[in-house]
Amino acid sequence: MRLIVGLGNPGPDYSHTRHNIGFRAVAQLAEECNIALLGKGFQAAYGVGFVAACRTIIAQPLTFMNRSGEAVAALAAYYNISPAHITVIHDDMDISFGQLRIKIRGGSAGHRGLQSIQQHIGDFGFTRIRIGIGKPPPLIAPVEYVLQNFSDKETACLKEVIRKTIHCITVLFDSGPQAAMNEIHRSGE
Repeated sequence: MRLIVGLGNPGPDYSHTRHNIGFRAVAQLAEECNIALLGKGFQAAYGVGFVAACRTIIAQPLTFMNRSGEAVAALAAYYNISPAHITVIHDDMDISFGQLRIKIRGGSAGHRGLQSIQQHIGDFGFTRIRIGIGKPPPLIAPVEYVLQNFSDKETACLKEVIRKTIHCITVLFDSGPQAAMNEIHRSGE
């Protein structure tokens, strides 16, 4: 069994912010895979079904970003899922808007949601799909930037960004992380 977690903050005030791109991606993935995120427990909204022929839990932590690890650790422990079978989708300011990068292992680069996951599962051995949101403009603090809504220009591109993210997940599950990295990184997505 696998676990896909989209990071974000719960509630309508945050639904269109840059920090919630992980929530948006897993919501679309769940819809396309006919997995209803109706389960409530483990401090998450979640559903169980199949993604690319793999039995998978798709989850959105309801703990707020900085405590995402509480939900991830609870789900992983209950379903006996090792870090190697966890995929986390999150925003990344170090990548240009709309580009994707896959990372296996490694640090958090200051992302507090990732720090929380590492702290609670005790391992950085999970896979990350990093969705670029770009750097904040001058005089805008990073914490303020990630909690702003996407610009109109960015919003117009989000469907395509999420489509690429879902394709990345499919390649990752069907062919493995190296094949997914080769395809996504080579294409500059």
